[in-house]
Amino acid sequence: MLGWVTGHLLVISLIVTVVLALLSEVPWIAQPARENILRLLVTSFFAALFTINPISVRVRSLLSQSALPWLLLVLLWCIVNTVWPPTNSLGFGSIMRPIAILEDLRIAICVGVFVAAGYGLRAADIKPMALMVLAMTIAFSFYGLATAGTAGAGHTLTSVFGNHEQAGSFVMLFLPMAVAMAINGNGETKLAMVFQAGTVVLACTLILSRARSAWIGELLGLLVFFITWFRYSPIRLSNLNRTKIIGPALLLCVCVVAFALSAEVNPLLVARLSTFANGAQDASLAERIHRWTAACRMLSERPVTGLGPGAFPVLQKVWTGSGDAPDEVLRHGTGHSNLAHNFYVQWGADTGMVGLSLYVAALVTFLLGVTWLLPKLQPGINRNIAIGSLASAVCACGDMVSSPSYSYPAESILSWMIMGLGIAACRAGRGGEDSDRTVLPRTPHWILVASLASGILVSVIVFVVGKRHPMSQRTPVHPSSTRLHTAGR
Repeated sequence: MLGWVTGHLLVISLIVTVVLALLSEVPWIAQPARENILRLLVTSFFAALFTINPISVRVRSLLSQSALPWLLLVLLWCIVNTVWPPTNSLGFGSIMRPIAILEDLRIAICVGVFVAAGYGLRAADIKPMALMVLAMTIAFSFYGLATAGTAGAGHTLTSVFGNHEQAGSFVMLFLPMAVAMAINGNGETKLAMVFQAGTVVLACTLILSRARSAWIGELLGLLVFFITWFRYSPIRLSNLNRTKIIGPALLLCVCVVAFALSAEVNPLLVARLSTFANGAQDASLAERIHRWTAACRMLSERPVTGLGPGAFPVLQKVWTGSGDAPDEVLRHGTGHSNLAHNFYVQWGADTGMVGLSLYVAALVTFLLGVTWLLPKLQPGINRNIAIGSLASAVCACGDMVSSPSYSYPAESILSWMIMGLGIAACRAGRGGEDSDRTVLPRTPHWILVASLASGILVSVIVFVVGKRHPMSQRTPVHPSSTRLHTAGR
């Protein structure tokens, strides 16, 4: 037993990190305790990372691969804006620093899990890691399904998060990975059957969450999943395997459709879907567009640095004229009501065009890098995991457009952990028996250039939108010396 624990300490550390990240968002845990959980998460994880299982790739090789250089620059830029807060001119510099430090911790753990999963996991640990996280996700989904409709919650599923959008984003991230396991082509019939059932559970949970941005993100991710799967998967339909492939696929579809058409869920689902057709009359969409525009204005006024990490929830009323005043947020904290519901524009308002360009470059580098590596991978479970990870990253990129979830620890950390698993699967898929020491080829320059160009393009678009919607006047802002709380962050 001790030998097994010693051999899998990094896997255990990553699982503990996931659990602590989820606990940091559980609403019935007191806010000071949640902040301490986040600090404990960072401390314990990095202690494990550097003492238990050192990175198996040399630093020079590490910095030439995938999205890590961009991520490190994002973290460095956040630290610079924390040490020299851009809000000094508004009188909020020292008061905002605790929030900025929490944002720095969140980004640091995102970098850490990406490095640990991508370059620290041994080849033998990749599949157990993926299975353990998927099993935990399915367990959370069962809990959400069991508690939906209780205690006056209606039929909106919130699981442990207390909010349907975070629950939807959480399930959305792992559904492509579950689908990859459910249609496993490596002869592992029992494993495939388990995850066929798990896929039904996750799909029903996602439907009941009624998170529209998660639905859109999932559709984009599954589209990419099936395109890449049929392009690179070793499965080919024949008279021998036709029933083994088509039968489970039809069963999955029938179960999900039957759930969606059930007497209690169908009216709620129809009402939610109708908002897509009547977007002009959707008050929530109008409010989100108003917040997106305000975030664009915030970036356009401070295009280089933004207002500092974590500044948007505190200062957004100055630009939106709605939501909680800065003093109120500083005194009592905030939840979704003061978030932009668009991670890109909110991150741009917080970190400026520099931070937004670097973050988008990191995402695009991962997407292009894994797509470039897929043809070089050997058939097997590792290629399946790489495809699932790529699809999950696409889901996250789509969900970020209209979801507040990625300003919180769990979804942001989990999305980068899944991308790290994709890098680990690419390493193992190339290396065969010697995959623990496999070094991925240097990321081509064209990927780096295209990624940075994509980031700059997104930043320019946000900047132009902000310039085209100038403010007529601002809400007065009065800095406070009140002790800072950050409820819900």
